[in-house]
Amino acid sequence: MIAIALQSANMITIESLNVEYSSNHARSRKIDQFMNQMRSPTKYNIGFWDVGYTYEVAQTPISDWIGYSSYSEFEYNP
Repeated sequence: MIAIALQSANMITIESLNVEYSSNHARSRKIDQFMNQMRSPTKYNIGFWDVGYTYEVAQTPISDWIGYSSYSEFEYNP
């Protein structure tokens, strides 16, 4: 119920993920390849008025969970 309410209010989005970074660095390409080889890569965006959290997770072939998160702050200006 809570997840549906948050999605309806556009405060959370859940989407399948095909990882692609804009950076051309070799390290970023390795992360792209690694995450895209995992099962069910998913991106969760949780946003409030001035703060945003992003979680990108996937399941390894042996059913472990891996992922990383990022945090954004915005200046609220109505």
